[in-house]
Formats: sequence, structure tokens, C-alpha cells
Amino acid sequence: MLPIDTDTVASVAEEDELRAKIIQNICNGDRVFFKSQQIDDPDLTMEEKEAIVKELFSKKDSLFLARFGNHIDIENLVYFEEKQYSGDEEYIVKQHLERLRRWHKNKGVEIRNRRYAAMQKMIAENSAYFTETEMMNREPLLYDQLIGQFLSEDEKMTRDNRDSSSLVNVLLNGIEDSDYSEKLAQEKYGQEENSSSSSDNSVPKERTLWGEFTDQSAASTSRSRQKPITRTERDLLREEFMGIMYTNFLQGTDKDFDYSAVDNNADYDDAIRSLDEEEKYFDDDDTNDSAANGIHGQEGASSEDELDVYMEHLNRHQSLQEQL
Repeated sequence: MLPIDTDTVASVAEEDELRAKIIQNICNGDRVFFKSQQIDDPDLTMEEKEAIVKELFSKKDSLFLARFGNHIDIENLVYFEEKQYSGDEEYIVKQHLERLRRWHKNKGVEIRNRRYAAMQKMIAENSAYFTETEMMNREPLLYDQLIGQFLSEDEKMTRDNRDSSSLVNVLLNGIEDSDYSEKLAQEKYGQEENSSSSSDNSVPKERTLWGEFTDQSAASTSRSRQKPITRTERDLLREEFMGIMYTNFLQGTDKDFDYSAVDNNADYDDAIRSLDEEEKYFDDDDTNDSAANGIHGQEGASSEDELDVYMEHLNRHQSLQEQL
């Protein structure tokens, strides 16, 4: 009896697992075209979608990539990159893979721009999502460390702007306060558990805050023993909190936000184009003014995209680099 090559068995199992993952992701994807349907036709079931995808997958990889390539996650393209092809199929698959990697790169920029446009729109419209209380509930521990612990009771009441005109509102306010306190306690407990589980010889991870505190757990203790921080320090800490929350949104880490409503919405592209055109107008105007005044040396300098400037500003700060 011939010995079994365990490496080959493992490789086949991994390949099958990746293949199944690709099929499942496509079937669960948004805006995937499976087959032509009439308006009155019922939606395809998951079993029908899987049958269509598997049938094409069983034919040629080049046909599969041409049809469903845009719905394959970039990290799963390795399935096709590691396979052996011959003749025209090798050339065609290679061309598809190069195209898809370029597409994913551009798609990443497109999604980032759409999220930025959506964020700007929500901020301009005073959306509840970016109010201090909503962000406080999303990141209670971070908020408490950077902002909450320095607020007076009057400042907290002004922040919450609670409606106490009826018993129902008073009860709802109490529920919200209870939820926030519970989340904050859970995060503090989790932080203490992680800290205590670290070995005595390990070096604790530090995080530099704009208020000049390094270790988060030590920061809270040291602040309580210090004299009140200045208004400038409070503003810096608030700015850091806001920057982290904006970065979280742009990177898609807000767990309860429906990013598909933004990432798949081409309407936000119009906002980006309008912004680009507006910046180009002012750039041209500045160039003309410089030429009229005889100013040389700065003409032709390229203007930076507003989002790139924003992200560069965040990246300069050490504490925010850990978030990126």
C-alpha cells in the first residue's frame, strides 16, 4: 500500500475550503448578476445561486473570473494564482488577475472617498451619528479616558441635552445612562483582565495621547491625582477622540453601521467630483493671482486631495497610527 502524502491531502483540503468560501461570498454578495429574470420572477434562492456559480466554476477559470471576478475578495484570488494552467488559459487567467488587482485597488480608493463624502454630509447635516453622546456610546472607555472624566456635572447635562418634560423621557434617559454605565464597566473590566493576564516580564503596550499620558491604565489614575488639566489640554484630548472616531468610520470598523448603504452608493461620487471641481477652480484662481503678482516657484504645485490631507494629519500623530 502506497504511503499517503499528508501535505497533498492538506493542500487539497485547503483548496476545497477556499473554493467553497469564494462560492459562498459570491452568493451572499450585493448586486451580483446570476441570470436574466423577468420583473415578476421570484428572487433566486440560495440553492439556485450556488448551482449557477458552481456550474460556471466547474468549467473554465477564465470564464468564472470574467463573470464573477469583481465579487471575489482580493485575498481569495490566491486560489487562482497558485493553480497551474496551460496554453491560452494561462495567459487569459493572468490577465484577469492583473485586472482584478487593479480594480480592487481603485475600489478601495472609491470606497474610502464615498465614506468620506458620507461622513462630511452627516456632519454638515448634524446627523445624530456623529453627536458626542452617540460616539460616547460607541466607545465608552475611550471617551471616558479622553473626555468624560474631565467634565463637570453641568457640562454633562449640557452635553446630553435631556428632555425631562415627561415621565417616559425620564425613564428613557435612565435606561440610556444605565446602558452606557454597563458598557463602560465591561470595557474597564476587560482592560483590567488583559492587564493582569500579561506576564510580569512583558512590556505593557503604550499609547501616546495628546495630553502627554502614555499608559492608558496609569493615565486615569495619574489624572485623578493631578490638578485639573488646562482648557488647551482638554481641547487636544477631545480632538484626538474625534479623530479616532472619524478614522474608525472611514476604515469601516463601526460594527453597527450599514456600510453597504454608503460603499455601494454611487451618489456619493457626485459629492467627491463637486469637491474636486471646486478645489480645481480655486487652484486655478490662486495660480492666476500668483502670476499676476509676479510670484514664481509655486506655480504648478499640485493640490492635495482633501481626504489625503486629513488622513496625513491623522497619520502624523503616534496615537492615531495605531488605529490605521
